[in-house]
Order: sequence, then structure tokens, then C-alpha cells
Amino acid sequence: MTNFLDARRPAIVALGAWNAQILTDGNWLARYVLELEEGAEVEAQLVGVGNDQGIQKQVLVLDDFGIACDRGRLEIFETERSADGRIEEVLEKICDLLPHTPVSAVGVNRDFFMEEEVAGFLGLIETEELFDDFGEAKSYHRVDTLKVSENHRLNFNSDTGAECQIKIDRRTDFTSANVNMNFHQDLSGLDELSAWCKISPVSHWSDVAWKIMEDVYDVEKSEVKYF
Repeated sequence: MTNFLDARRPAIVALGAWNAQILTDGNWLARYVLELEEGAEVEAQLVGVGNDQGIQKQVLVLDDFGIACDRGRLEIFETERSADGRIEEVLEKICDLLPHTPVSAVGVNRDFFMEEEVAGFLGLIETEELFDDFGEAKSYHRVDTLKVSENHRLNFNSDTGAECQIKIDRRTDFTSANVNMNFHQDLSGLDELSAWCKISPVSHWSDVAWKIMEDVYDVEKSEVKYF
């Protein structure tokens, strides 16, 4: 049993009026995003992602990135073959191909699961609220939103005036724990999203996320699980 970063969750989520029909079309992605010759074969896998309630969405996994698009969310996933900066390149290419897409925000997600050091984690997220007279606690769930401090900021300024915020969502059933971090940036439009893609945001926020795990929860860098 180990601690791990779950890359089966989207690394980038961009909010906008995306054309889901073409962005989930493997042939279109191969021809225009991967820039393969028309009719060229590309290895692809359709992966169902869900929970106890069933499959929630389908992720199209290509060689070095995965993609899902539905309800105004464009999600880009890393694969084991993703080079540094690759998924930002994919998103920037999509911006170039669909230049009239209204976009409102983008975020980097880092999702950690812990199956070790859970006892120490419990002590950190416990509160002084006492519910003993009403029942036995079966789980903890806590969410905090932080304005990013100057020394950890990405060198990016939006015309919206909004600064990046970190939403940290922690939950545990006392045997395992999950820490999800979302580094959210409001945007004025597609041009800002393209500019954001050029400054290595996934690498930057991944480093910050790992530092939070190490400094706050004493969890060292560990394995990554992909599709």
C-alpha cells in the first residue's frame, strides 16, 4: 500500500464553450492536433471514468495525452509518455484550431491518495467540534481556498484582475486519505489561455503541490498512477 499522485484525474481543466463533438473525435485529433497524415492510424483507447454510481465520462487516451470534453469542461490528462510541457502544447494547439471559443477559466489539478501516514493526516485536519453525543464519525471532509503567496505565484497576470487561488480538498475514511488541489485562474478569453500554456503551468503548480504535501503532511514524492 503506497501514497501516489493519481494522473487518472485531469491535469488541466479549461472552462469554456468547447466543441465537444470534435474534441472527442479521435480522427480529428490525429489529423489536426497530432498533425498526422490523413488516414494514418493512431493508437487510441477509450477509458470509462466513474465511481460507485457508475461511469461518469469517457476519456480518449492517445499516445502522450488524454482528453475529455463535456458540459463546458475541456480536460487534458497526462499519460506515462507525456513529456514535460506536452499537455500544455496540446491545449495551446486546440486554442489555435478553435480561435473563437469563449473561455472563462483554467486550472491545474493534482490529486494525491495516501494509504500510509494516515494517522498523522487525521490529526492535522481534525477540528475541535464535538459530535460524540450525536453519532460516530465515519469520515472527515475539509475544504480551504488560499490566495497564492507571492513566493509561489506563477508569472501570469490576467486582465480579469483575478489572482490564482488554490482550493485544497481533503477527505478521509480513517484508513486512506485523498488530497485534491486545484490551482484556479480566471481568464478574460482564449488569448490568455494560450499565453498561460506557454509558461509551464503544470510543472510549476505540480512543484507547489508536492511541496505542500511534503511540508504540511510530511508525504514525500511518490509514484504516479496513469491510465
